[in-house]
Amino acid sequence: MSAINPSQYQPRYVTLDAIPLVEKRTYTDTEKREALFSAESELELDTNNGLEIEDDEITHSHQNAVANLGTYYLTKSQVTPESTTLGDMSDESSEAANTHAKKYFETYKRIVSGINDADGTVGGKSHKNIAVNTRSRDKMDHKYPFQEDDRFPDDDRL
Repeated sequence: MSAINPSQYQPRYVTLDAIPLVEKRTYTDTEKREALFSAESELELDTNNGLEIEDDEITHSHQNAVANLGTYYLTKSQVTPESTTLGDMSDESSEAANTHAKKYFETYKRIVSGINDADGTVGGKSHKNIAVNTRSRDKMDHKYPFQEDDRFPDDDRL
């Protein structure tokens, strides 16, 4: 697999026009591609074990999550050593911008949580509780909760 250049990335789940969500500043296509490269990769990690989401599996929730995370990446303050001046270190507007950007990130996390709750999985692993009955020496039934997962792939009872 060849390395992908984020500045030339072709988004899978949304178009470049999907971001930013309601922002006054305009961004270049390169900035948008880089933001969507990170956003789509993170969505795949958070909802599908890092694998691409199949076209017929993509929902509006997936697209909304990507748009929110992509907007977060665009709008958070990009402080690098070469772009920082002494005045930037105490700039309240930078802090306000980061606070505003975090709202997009919080929305992303809420949407991903909903996606994972809807199909009962996180990162491709089920989190539905299963109770397994056992009998002890005193003939009383006990239930032990287990998490459904891939530890016992050949056991049809799980």
